[in-house]
Amino acid sequence: MQEYNDFLFRKAILSDLPGILPVIEDAKALLRQNGVDQWQDGFPNPTTLTADINTRHSFFIFSKKSPDKPAGFLVLSLEPEPPYHNPVEGKLHLEGPYVTIHRTAVSKENQGKGISRAMFSFSEAFTRTQNRHILRVDTHKDNKIMQHILDREGFTYCCLVQLPPEDNLRMRRIVFEKSVN
Repeated sequence: MQEYNDFLFRKAILSDLPGILPVIEDAKALLRQNGVDQWQDGFPNPTTLTADINTRHSFFIFSKKSPDKPAGFLVLSLEPEPPYHNPVEGKLHLEGPYVTIHRTAVSKENQGKGISRAMFSFSEAFTRTQNRHILRVDTHKDNKIMQHILDREGFTYCCLVQLPPEDNLRMRRIVFEKSVN
């Protein structure tokens, strides 16, 4: 386990899935409450999360104050994101290998308690341990909470991308990046 700002991060395993699902549902509810249609179509689902746990760097997060209750979930990927390299508008500004943040989710009980700062601190440290110096993330254009967090954490907007399926305009995402030294 690694500690960041009163939160404990550990690599997720398949047996964590029953604890991760309620955290994902809390994140979906927050998006819905804020009028964001991201994650309102059944994604991410247990199949997606299982694949994340098996093939990516997925982390289960706990508060030091309540180490028996899940506080959050985070996926980091070392794989290139093809849509980032073929943007609808704008362009990537930084060149080189990067880490992408995916599926940040916070339990209802931990929203507004500093967990996003911990997630981004952890993500930056992880990026450095992978000998990479670029951290990227995409989000829905209406996800103002995430955009505020990204601004606070020093990310810069770079482009608009179309995620599959290419004919669904609801799958457009704005991409942000940050140099991590």
